[in-house]
Amino acid sequence: MDYWIIIGAAAGLGLMHTILAPNHYLPFIMIAKARKWTLPKTMLITFLCSTGHIFGSLIIAVIAVVFGVAAAHVEIFDGYRANIAAWGLIIFGFIYFLYGVNAAIHNHTCCEHIHTKKNDVKSLTPFILFMLFLFAPCEAWVPIMMFPALTNVPVYTVLIALAFGFTTMAAMLVLVYFGYRGIHALPFKRWEKYSHLIAGGVIFLCGVFVAVFGR
Repeated sequence: MDYWIIIGAAAGLGLMHTILAPNHYLPFIMIAKARKWTLPKTMLITFLCSTGHIFGSLIIAVIAVVFGVAAAHVEIFDGYRANIAAWGLIIFGFIYFLYGVNAAIHNHTCCEHIHTKKNDVKSLTPFILFMLFLFAPCEAWVPIMMFPALTNVPVYTVLIALAFGFTTMAAMLVLVYFGYRGIHALPFKRWEKYSHLIAGGVIFLCGVFVAVFGR
């Protein structure tokens, strides 16, 4: 069997599942704009979250292969993880939306820069994003990884994991990079006081997207 076809499919799957799921990049772009993160900080947080996203699913896949767990059982477990991640995005987005409403009402834009810089280190936002992506499964990854593993070809299993993981992480970083550049190029000044509100709304909608359509 030509395992290179499967490796290519895994790479393509990683790319497409990232592009088609806006929860992989929009939360980073919108939060970065609202909290005035620098581009290096935004890219670092995106990299860490994408790493957690990949390794969370990789650990499950390895356990399934080693202990001979059926793919159907793994998919059921991943379904629970997907629900946790979706509702996590919905709740986080809703809370952040309410915070944005309060910030817009009180119009804190005059001191936003100082306030954000002072409290960014203590902010739980990067940690929350990391935990949400750690729980979020790459559902299509497990079945495509298990086939070469079950046919006793561990090298190709590793290559499939690397292909899917690399393209997923690379796509997330590229999309966030250009999204960050794009949103900062827009004439956003008049909407500045609504930036937290907009970010919360976008994250909420991303959670709804995951809950309805899956990952």
